[in-house]
Amino acid sequence: MFTSQTAVYLGILIHISLCISVTWHALYSRKEASSLLIWLIITYNIPYFGALLYFGFGVNKINVARFGRRVLTEQILNSKYTTPDKKIKMSEFLASYRADQSKPMSTELSEECANNFHEICKESASSEFSGECDDTLNKICKNLATSKFSREFDDALSNIYRLSAVVGYNKITPLITGDEFYPELMKEIAQAEHHIHIQSFIILRDEIGVALMEALKKKAESGVSVRVMYDTLGSTKAHLTRFFTKYKKIKNMHIVGWTIANPLKKQLQINLRNHRKSAIIDGKIAFFGGINLHKENITRGDLQPIRDYHFKIEGPGVVELQYEFFRDWLFMTDVSNETLFNSSYFLELESCGDANVRFINTGPEIDSTPMTDLYFLAITRAKKSIIAVTPYFLPNPEILQALKNAKNTGVDVRIITPKKNNHKYAELAAKGNYSALLECGVEIYERAEPFMHAKAMIIDDEIVIAGSSNLDVRSLTLNYESNAVIYSEKFAQQFKAIVLFDQAQSEPILYNDWIKRSKFEVILEDICNLLAPVI
Repeated sequence: MFTSQTAVYLGILIHISLCISVTWHALYSRKEASSLLIWLIITYNIPYFGALLYFGFGVNKINVARFGRRVLTEQILNSKYTTPDKKIKMSEFLASYRADQSKPMSTELSEECANNFHEICKESASSEFSGECDDTLNKICKNLATSKFSREFDDALSNIYRLSAVVGYNKITPLITGDEFYPELMKEIAQAEHHIHIQSFIILRDEIGVALMEALKKKAESGVSVRVMYDTLGSTKAHLTRFFTKYKKIKNMHIVGWTIANPLKKQLQINLRNHRKSAIIDGKIAFFGGINLHKENITRGDLQPIRDYHFKIEGPGVVELQYEFFRDWLFMTDVSNETLFNSSYFLELESCGDANVRFINTGPEIDSTPMTDLYFLAITRAKKSIIAVTPYFLPNPEILQALKNAKNTGVDVRIITPKKNNHKYAELAAKGNYSALLECGVEIYERAEPFMHAKAMIIDDEIVIAGSSNLDVRSLTLNYESNAVIYSEKFAQQFKAIVLFDQAQSEPILYNDWIKRSKFEVILEDICNLLAPVI
């Protein structure tokens, strides 16, 4: 007979079973100690609902056997890349293409030229000419040192992340806020002849979203192949109001919502989001960065746009963004590989500029943590300066310690973050990290409104890391992100001027003032910071 006492015992048994399941899974997946303890406290003290929260938000890694992301990648690399006169494996095409475009990272030719130039100068009898030679040689030596630093950095990075390679001859143009990005994107869309591929975390049903989709509709009707991918969580309002439905009926227009939360397919990872933001036009020009597609990114009367960075790239690096777009597209669709991997989409692009770039595309199916490793490498390799810009400053302990060590060894370390965040919790949690950094001399600047959504890091005025990743636990370990490591002293100087403008619009946090905060503020910040690994 089923009594109330039996129900109580059954409920306890279920709770204990759920606790054991969560404990086993958390230990098996080797969660960070602080995150593990918090999840166990939640699970053990909130019957049933705590376990539901864990399996909904605490499961970071994709079950490869079920979702097959890695298997898909292997299939892509083994698929055929076709041209009118040949058919080879996609892996062979990528390897050959990347090898052809990686030569600018070498300094051997430059060193030989410098030695020859030095010999010519020594043979000159003119002291005036010799002085000019010395000045020129100094410039050459400076460039050699810069190239050597970039090359050694990328050599180390290649051991951390083997899924891409550095490619050269790129022209990269910064686009600040939607006021610069949107007109440039719309111009390229209007000129597209073969295909348009757009991916964004957020597309909203507002004046920007409507203008974009109508422009894409017009191109699709003219015969251009259009593919749009949006994150269903980031674009919830547009998704739930069926904003994209009418456009899916347009010939040549294909739209997919990214989600890994589908109970019918036993997909329950509602915590995993595709945070990439890219656009590829005809395989020749691409955009990447942090700007989403909605009206808050443009000037509206007296309202200033969200402060954000985006980038236009021309050159061989476009192929890398195209490849990553197709990996995501195939993950969410049933399109055959042969339809996509051919010379119509992957062009062998010519030189457009002098910037070398390596794209770091991350996701939770990767066993390692490439973005954590990249930032850690950049911070520990810096000799002169580090400038980090991020809307959410919630890095893991390794990066925090690396920043402190860099400052203690004489590196100029600056962090620029918003004064007023769009998520109050993130603002409070970030401030929980300030004291330890300020104490050792790290400079922290809070930028005045409008809200700053930009993310970037500049190392020694030579290497720029920029893209979609915030400097927080979610971007470092959970989200699908796309970032570029740009090797170009010329570009770094150009971009640094933009970042220094943001610093000039910011208020420095002074340590002596900071430590005078009330105990209530300190406790509130520490509580939010403590929960950062699980939220």
